[in-house]
Amino acid sequence: MSEEAPSQQPSEHPSRWQVLRDVVAFQFKLAMDGLRDVILSPISITAAIVGIITSSENPGKYFYRLLEIGHESDRWINLFNTYNDDNEDRVSADHIVRRAESAVVSEYEKGGVLSNVKNQTDKVIDRIGSSTGSEKTTELGKQPGEQSCPPAQAQ
Repeated sequence: MSEEAPSQQPSEHPSRWQVLRDVVAFQFKLAMDGLRDVILSPISITAAIVGIITSSENPGKYFYRLLEIGHESDRWINLFNTYNDDNEDRVSADHIVRRAESAVVSEYEKGGVLSNVKNQTDKVIDRIGSSTGSEKTTELGKQPGEQSCPPAQAQ
């Protein structure tokens, strides 16, 4: 059974590739969440109208059932990693992300194109990081010791 997951704040600093993986997973889940919302909006209005028209005894039966389905879809998408599902057989957004990650890691370990892309990307990011780290800037992008121009005087 699912239970609430612990905080997603890592105890150690994650690598850039862990951050990238988490950002891609979050964007995937955001897209699914947004699509779900777009689909549920007109369906919820229809469910409410149909329930009101067809059932004087329980006019909210369709609408409230839709809310239950929406709650289940929240668990399935697990946008903010609120739920920790130990059931490996249950298909969820997290399951899809893990399978995709596994496929990417497998391809990387074969040493092909993905390995070269990762290595080249690391080099570029390292170069950018070292060049920005060594060139410390002060106010408005000026190099240390660079004189500011006096403000223009009104005439």
